Amino acid sequence: MDKPHFVRRWGVFGVCVLAAATCWFSVHVLRLAPFALATAYDDVLWRVDARWGPVASVSDADGDGLADLIAVRDDGAASVQRLEVLSSLDGRALRTLWRASGPDERVERFVALRSRSACEPTLVAFTVGTKGAPSRVEVVCASTGAPLERIAASPGATSVGCALACIPDLDGDGVDELALGARRRGGALDRDEGAELALGADVASHVSVLSGATRAELLRVDAPPGLSWIDVVDLAGVDQHGAPLWVVQFRSAEQATAQLRAGLTSGGVLLPSRLGPIRAAGDVDGDGVPDLVLDTDRDVDGWRHTPASVISGRTRARLFDLSFAGAPAYEGLTVGLGDLDGDGHADIGLGDPNFGRVSLFRSGMPGQTARFATASLSLLVQADTHPRSMSTETGCAIVYSGRTQRPIFGVWAPADSGVGLGRALLALPDISGDGAPDVLLATGRELRAYRGPGR
Repeated sequence: MDKPHFVRRWGVFGVCVLAAATCWFSVHVLRLAPFALATAYDDVLWRVDARWGPVASVSDADGDGLADLIAVRDDGAASVQRLEVLSSLDGRALRTLWRASGPDERVERFVALRSRSACEPTLVAFTVGTKGAPSRVEVVCASTGAPLERIAASPGATSVGCALACIPDLDGDGVDELALGARRRGGALDRDEGAELALGADVASHVSVLSGATRAELLRVDAPPGLSWIDVVDLAGVDQHGAPLWVVQFRSAEQATAQLRAGLTSGGVLLPSRLGPIRAAGDVDGDGVPDLVLDTDRDVDGWRHTPASVISGRTRARLFDLSFAGAPAYEGLTVGLGDLDGDGHADIGLGDPNFGRVSLFRSGMPGQTARFATASLSLLVQADTHPRSMSTETGCAIVYSGRTQRPIFGVWAPADSGVGLGRALLALPDISGDGAPDVLLATGRELRAYRGPGR
């Protein structure tokens, strides 16, 4: 073996070793995942065809050891809604908790509350809006669907249910509390969703925190004058004294104010607040304190133009911004998903059903659709949107690492499909068996479970 051949041989070997070491260091130490690809739209773990409304996670309902789902399903051509418990393992319906009496009854939002009763470990409270009649809040048992309580309105009373949230046990009785947003009836904003509660016609916009056990009012937070949109958020964390952390936000089309509260304290820490809404982000920066996402779903012309900002729960400083794939994103949503990739930092999901993906040839000429499923995530998040309507286009959903702010998961619906992927975005338990959480997405037509980004 002559010297030049020896040098060339070990030179190639050295380059291979260096490349392998660089890739290992990038993925396992820096966690950059430079070659992350989009997930193919049809590469699903399971899917359920139906028109779906809100969807959320609930405790194990079928005894398989995995948290299950609660979802609102439109029942057939009659468009009669049902509130159902679904298995997270395969999407099958386990039970129906409530069924509308007709198409005019709609479930607008719901929350699950932990109960101290062994026979009713989880309660579900939901707002039912009724066309042309007062709305109401229903409380049912999650394990049986048995109705437990109806919170109804007296004529002319305040509109309640425009916000609905579960706040962890504040009074020490072992039951989570129910927070209800309330506002006066008769204003322009009352065309939005809302339930009715007999709190009296003299009550201005406010949040009432009701005991989960007795429904007695534990706390009331009044809104500043002129701010009638209400958001209440459980941050899923506690302060240094063990008091649950939660946020209440009041806003209008022009201004907003938000408070970070601990337990039943009478006052709160003011948060930086654009137009909102504020959402729970989980511990994004890894400091042990839950953080927040400050979204912007209204602007002067009714469209979202600005990115979502992740805010430190400890310092209230802005950590970073995330932009939607399709800007302006009229129906986009921002969701804290917990730690999907196992790096100790919560990750953030952005769903954008208004993202408009089109074929390569838009003029009717023959051509093939761009193959998004084989492309790099870092390139796809820069793709242009071509919306054709103000509501639903093809849609997409992207998950960003809380540690690096790089995309770690993404799905784009087929071009020109109009399915509106990204209407819901939720972390699932590990149903794929790879040891990491998976991801649930919703279109206007189905729920779709995907393998998560993994560890």
